[in-house]
Amino acid sequence: MQIQTFNSDSQECREFVEKYSHDGVFEATGFAIMAVCNSGSLEFVTDDDVVEIKAGTGIFIGDYKFQIRNISHDMKATICLQTQESMKELYDGQTLYQFNRLMYRPRFFYMEPTKARLCSFTLQRAAVAANDPDSDYGNQIASCYIKIILYNALDINRRQSEKENSYEKRENIISDQFISLVNRNHTTIRKVKEYAAMMGLTPKYLAANVLAATGRHASDWIDDYTIREIKSRLKHSEDSIQQIAFEMNFSTPSHLTKFFGDKVGMTPLTYRKLKTRR
Repeated sequence: MQIQTFNSDSQECREFVEKYSHDGVFEATGFAIMAVCNSGSLEFVTDDDVVEIKAGTGIFIGDYKFQIRNISHDMKATICLQTQESMKELYDGQTLYQFNRLMYRPRFFYMEPTKARLCSFTLQRAAVAANDPDSDYGNQIASCYIKIILYNALDINRRQSEKENSYEKRENIISDQFISLVNRNHTTIRKVKEYAAMMGLTPKYLAANVLAATGRHASDWIDDYTIREIKSRLKHSEDSIQQIAFEMNFSTPSHLTKFFGDKVGMTPLTYRKLKTRR
């Protein structure tokens, strides 16, 4: 698991900004960025908006271009970086979905000082756990810390969105229903048109709403849940590839092997050997 935290006035932060900033535009592709402003202020600039960041503001952002300007001399923040691949590996489907709902557009959360300090501390502990060479469960502990941040952010986002009358947007309702169905049926149903039929929608309309709500295609979510299920069976059972293929409604074991290889970059058997090796 790759998680690191640093303070905004640290050498690590300067090196990270230098690496991912080009012509004043910042873009950290492949990272989820979580940050808490502890003091001072700055302006966060995207193509759509200019947001003032001040003490107590939490930030969630994924693959998105932005600029930072008008940084005050006393501005300090705790910044946490997590690779999106490690997110997929550690979080269950529903948590990953909620994380993605937050991350695909910049989100800003305004917190009371006590909660802001708690979130800043929790981000730091996540990085310590993930990078502890003496812990056998560092990744799992780090995942729990990140989930604390996530659920706090989801709760704040819900309350802020209700005030803005934006929480129950049509695309959010449809996307939530779609993910709920995928969570229950992904072992046997893997076509967008079948989920659209279950919801009484056209495939095009369903796909457009899921993309608007999450920034990802509906088929990508189905594939994510399917891959997670295959990985779990490879790691935690002795089922053969033939048995897994049959129970997950693949036409042949070769079909499953090709699907898995295209998504993961290795065969199911190679993955099983790597993950069960002691």
